[in-house]
Amino acid sequence: MSEDAELARALEALKADYRKDLAVQIDRIDALWAHAADDSATLRELVRALHSIAGAAGIFGCDRAGSIAASAEALLESCSECGRSLDATERAAIEAHICDLRAAASAPRPA
Repeated sequence: MSEDAELARALEALKADYRKDLAVQIDRIDALWAHAADDSATLRELVRALHSIAGAAGIFGCDRAGSIAASAEALLESCSECGRSLDATERAAIEAHICDLRAAASAPRPA
């Protein structure tokens, strides 16, 4: 096997591992979101979790998941920087982002 083929195979293995881990990260985001309204520390942890996905997802071929995570992170940060709670519309938007994030992460990948 050529060096390029080995490298491509190793990269595909890393991408597959990331996609598996992404599902676990999204489960964690769901759990954090369930408690974020009650606890500012949990909200900060949620923002960090979204930031991690936003930064890494594109590297592993999950561009859509990265974009969704970045959008949710920006919305949460804008509210927390103002020191206010999310209103009903913003909460619904975050919930939609999390749902979209899960769908993007589980979408089939091109062969």
